[in-house]
Amino acid sequence: MNATDIVSIATYVTVNVDRGLTMMDRDSTLMGYRVAGSLATVPRSVEPDLLVEVAVVASEACR
Repeated sequence: MNATDIVSIATYVTVNVDRGLTMMDRDSTLMGYRVAGSLATVPRSVEPDLLVEVAVVASEACR
């Protein structure tokens, strides 16, 4: 799968994570490719060791 196969990205970060840095990392990983996306801050994750959760939806063409 390539960045061009991605349709949308939902990113969930805990309150102690730098949202700006998270967005810069996401944009860098996508290498300038623009997709629908959301960034939500949550009080904590189900797993205490996890600070960021990312859900990616890819196009059917990448199968």
